[in-house]
Amino acid sequence: PGGNVTLDITTTDANGNPYPADINLSIVDEAYFSLYSQAADMLSNLYMGVYGSGIISEYVSSENSGGFFRFGDGAEKGGDSADYYVRSEFRDTATFMTLTTDSNGEGTITFKLPDNLTSWRITYQGVNDKMEAATGWLKINAKLPFHISTILSKYFITGDNPSISLRVFGEQAVKDKAVDYRVELERKGSDFIKEVQVEGKIGQYTNISLGELEKGEYVITSYATDGEFTDALQQSFEVVDSTVSFNNKKYYDITRNTRFSDVLSNAEITFFNESESNFYN
Repeated sequence: PGGNVTLDITTTDANGNPYPADINLSIVDEAYFSLYSQAADMLSNLYMGVYGSGIISEYVSSENSGGFFRFGDGAEKGGDSADYYVRSEFRDTATFMTLTTDSNGEGTITFKLPDNLTSWRITYQGVNDKMEAATGWLKINAKLPFHISTILSKYFITGDNPSISLRVFGEQAVKDKAVDYRVELERKGSDFIKEVQVEGKIGQYTNISLGELEKGEYVITSYATDGEFTDALQQSFEVVDSTVSFNNKKYYDITRNTRFSDVLSNAEITFFNESESNFYN
């Protein structure tokens, strides 16, 4: 997690001879496809009928699929706090990239993985100037030998006493071995900083009370070490007066400067051609 991945790509024509082609790559968290399947088929897209519903594509974010709770997973081998790599960038989609292979059908592409501990699905689609096309996918795993996992609500009500649960996992995490946890809490836009240190055991959840907090947005960084390995995970939560919300639908005319409004839960996005769509007109 957080590392660079380099892919060497080779393209051939239908006869197996090296031939240049245009390639697009999407790198998406495999967990997403457990919720929403993918049907990538370049040949069908090229040769299917031209009449359709007008819907171009749909997207549903799984970032908030845990409801009001966020489960975080997070290792670097080291010693003091300067050795911690704080994992803070978590996304469903690592990247979407395109490239054109050279006259020998060869190309290279490099991208950076987010901090998720997961299996990533790399879906590739290619087409050449002969209208020959291919689609496929492969997986890469991002894992750590020692990592921290948390249970933390994304929202708390004013007057609550928020808490966070911490636990360590991994192939190098020895059950019942002592582990030192440290939690740093900051409120955005203020000088408020709170730090709590406790000792726990690997294999058991350790609960830390954060005390009653004022309304606002908070950033919490959790550290864990067993003396040999370390890991750190940064998350955020909000203290609000109420968590009551309702579903809403909003239409946008897409331009280069379009920016969607923030949402509190899963957002379903549908792109459609308004002049063509029977469904939405």
